[in-house]
Amino acid sequence: AAAVDNLACKAVNATYNIKHMNTDLKHAIAIFQTLQCLGIQYVKDPSGSPGTRMLDRVKYPAETLEKLNGDCDDTSVLYAALLSAVGIDAAIISYQDHVLTMFNTGIYEKNRYSLSIDTTLSIVHNGTLWIPVETTLISKGFLNAWKTAAEEFHQAVSEGQRVAIIDLEKAWSQYGAVSYEGGKKNWNIANLNAAVLSEIKKVTSGLNNAINSETKKLVNKSSLSVEERNRLGVLYARAGKYAESVTVFEKLVKKAKSSDILNNLGCA
Repeated sequence: AAAVDNLACKAVNATYNIKHMNTDLKHAIAIFQTLQCLGIQYVKDPSGSPGTRMLDRVKYPAETLEKLNGDCDDTSVLYAALLSAVGIDAAIISYQDHVLTMFNTGIYEKNRYSLSIDTTLSIVHNGTLWIPVETTLISKGFLNAWKTAAEEFHQAVSEGQRVAIIDLEKAWSQYGAVSYEGGKKNWNIANLNAAVLSEIKKVTSGLNNAINSETKKLVNKSSLSVEERNRLGVLYARAGKYAESVTVFEKLVKKAKSSDILNNLGCA
């Protein structure tokens, strides 16, 4: 729908001058913060009378934009549609009467530390790292929604709940698209650029704090294994401390030559 496409493009344009971040991640942050600026509200499913069940109809993405509210199904589908509109692979996670959205960063699993040293923040799906997002927390911001969704997903898996991942691209190949032409076509959102930049700074700060904390732990250890030294070199590089990173890798190469360590040295 034009309403979805136009809004997604407007959100992405707010990241034009933002560098040094995974492109899909910064675009996903911008889209999420755009929904916050619009005032999208989470509302629970309507409840029926005792002993009866209400039929839960999932709204069209443009319809949710028009009404500015929706339950977890509606907001997840809206967010996934907006991500897809700018070429980001998206999927729906379904488990125990709840759904989340997740999107593909395009980062291969072997490079997982280039996203975050906290591997619980991502989901490995089809060989790449995907970020889960709790769309009922639009009012709380992207970072909060990311961390909460990651915790919810891994808890559901650890509890043995039945978790299904529905790739939008595969779903579209099986089920024909249905159009909904309602909704606003043009958007004028005050302070969008500032809101996006603020949240990106929060995300960057959160990721950097985790790096600094882990680096400190390794530096303070009396002895490090080869794996830990390699990890320390990666952490220094992630923090922009390239001289320290090179020093670690150069010493490590003399003790344990491997293609991974040599590759890390070359990248540093």
